[in-house]
Amino acid sequence: MGIAVSEGAAITDVATPTVPTISDPVADVTDLHVTFRRNGRDVHALRGVSVQIAPGEILGLVGESGSGKSVLGFSMLGLLPEHTRIDGAVTVAGPTWSTVTTRTFARFGAWIWARCSRTR
Repeated sequence: MGIAVSEGAAITDVATPTVPTISDPVADVTDLHVTFRRNGRDVHALRGVSVQIAPGEILGLVGESGSGKSVLGFSMLGLLPEHTRIDGAVTVAGPTWSTVTTRTFARFGAWIWARCSRTR
């Protein structure tokens, strides 16, 4: 609940708007955690990222260098190195990546990359 205040009126409770869910998203990332192993230590590139993209919607990512923008994109395309630990679910145009093999994941990511490259 939020609070609505207008000049000369009483304070009233109003419902806080909720974020609508998309019934059939083109891309759906849920609680994504991506960890790389570097110099014997875990490097957490993404922690708990969730995003939905509706058909026709354009999503722009803005952030500092090293904030995980590219890692999110590569995760969605299936182009992360094999030794990467991925937790959560990534669904792009149908299949959920947490349930497909790495080989299928890489093939589909390369297919998407090739299709996107042709549309320029």
